[in-house]
Amino acid sequence: MKRVLLTAIPALATRLVSTLAHASAPVGTAVSTVTVAPAPTPEPPPTAPPVAAPNAGAIEPALPVPVMDDLLLIVVGLMLMAVAFRSLRYSKDAQKLLSIAALGGSLTLVGVGADRSIANGIMDNPIAPTCEGVDITVSDATTANSVTNNCESDQEVLNIESETVNFEECTELQVRPENEGTCEAGLTLAPGEICETDIFTPEDSGVCI
Repeated sequence: MKRVLLTAIPALATRLVSTLAHASAPVGTAVSTVTVAPAPTPEPPPTAPPVAAPNAGAIEPALPVPVMDDLLLIVVGLMLMAVAFRSLRYSKDAQKLLSIAALGGSLTLVGVGADRSIANGIMDNPIAPTCEGVDITVSDATTANSVTNNCESDQEVLNIESETVNFEECTELQVRPENEGTCEAGLTLAPGEICETDIFTPEDSGVCI
């Protein structure tokens, strides 16, 4: 049981750090404004006369595949881990191979669950219900944010502006290469598509004494 707790501590600690990081409000922050509007509809190309297609039969719609959330993945992984450790102590050689496989699978589930918990910490900014043009305000651009087109039409990113709030005059914002987002002026988001905004990092400009 001690081995199970020692293995689970990194995953649970990662989840706790992720939650605290997104829940705490910084003294200073950066605010980004993403302006979006319906994308212009391109002129349709001339079409050829329709050609009758052979009747290939109706295609049945795909059935939804149930998935587990991050917390359930961690719980299942810990349960498998406990079973694997218990089997390793009292089983024969053939069963030990199965126990080792179960242990590897449990570690994978715990890791995926912890990774999902971090991904779920990204702040989502939907465009709807204002799908005819809106300024989306990202209140804290120093953390991960995304813009989701949950409208029924294509939406175009017209402009992105950023400014500092409650920072000292000598502090400036930098976007490191690894924190560059995919949202940019001129980008068209189809219904259901998502883009990430830049993550700004406060840097000391050296102007203040």
